Amino acid sequence: QLNIIPNPNKIDYLGGSGKTTLLLERLQFLAQEGVALKRTLNLVAYKEDTAHLNYLWKSEYSSEEEEDAPMFRSIYQFCYNIIHHYNAKRGIHDSRVSRDFKLQVARMIQEYFSLSLNHYALDSVYRKLGECKGMMMSESSIAQIEVDGIDFPYLYSRFEQYKEQRGLVSYEDLMAQAAQCLMKDEELLDQYRSYYSHIHVDDAQNLSFAAHVMLKLLLILFKAGIQIRK
Repeated sequence: QLNIIPNPNKIDYLGGSGKTTLLLERLQFLAQEGVALKRTLNLVAYKEDTAHLNYLWKSEYSSEEEEDAPMFRSIYQFCYNIIHHYNAKRGIHDSRVSRDFKLQVARMIQEYFSLSLNHYALDSVYRKLGECKGMMMSESSIAQIEVDGIDFPYLYSRFEQYKEQRGLVSYEDLMAQAAQCLMKDEELLDQYRSYYSHIHVDDAQNLSFAAHVMLKLLLILFKAGIQIRK
C-alpha cells in the first residue's frame, strides 16, 4: 500500500461486470491490512444503493465478531453532514431538504409566464434549474440561458427566493453548498481530510460537477490510498 497516491484510481467498465464486488473485496483487503474501515469514506450516488451495499457486506464479508464495519453513504448524506458541521460552528439552523420541487416550479411558470407545460417540457426546465446549482454556474452564465416563452434567469431567481424564504434546499443545493462550505472553512476541510484514510466513490459518473469539486477539495494533499470508481 503506497503512503501517497497522487492520482485517483478509476475502474471503468460495463454494468454487471463486478465493479461493486471489487469495491467490497478491496474493503476486505484493507481490513486485513489493518485499516480501520470506519475511517474509510464510501460514497454512492443514491440512498437506495447504501442498503444494498450494507446487505452485501453483512451477508458475504462480515463476521459475527466484526466491530469495525464500513459505512456506505449517499453523496447527499455526506454533503448534508458537511453543511451541518459548518452551520453548527456558526449557530445556524440547518435547512430542510426536499427532493422534488417540480410542482412548485410548474406553478411558478403558470403564474409568471401564463404557461402550462407538458411533462417533458417541465422536466427540461426543471433539469436546467438543477444544472445551474450542480454546475455551480455564475449569475452571468445563468443570464445567458434561454427557454422559449420563459425568462429563465427570472424563474431561477424566484425559485431560489422561494427556497430561501422557507428554509428549504434541493439535492443539487446540498452538493454546491458542501463544496462552498469546505472552500470557506479550511479548519473544517482539514478535519475531514485528516479523518478519512481512504475514499471510494461508486458510480461517480452520476455525480454533479459540484460533487466532484467537493471531492477534489478532500483529495488535495490527501496522504492515503484513494479510489474513485466510475
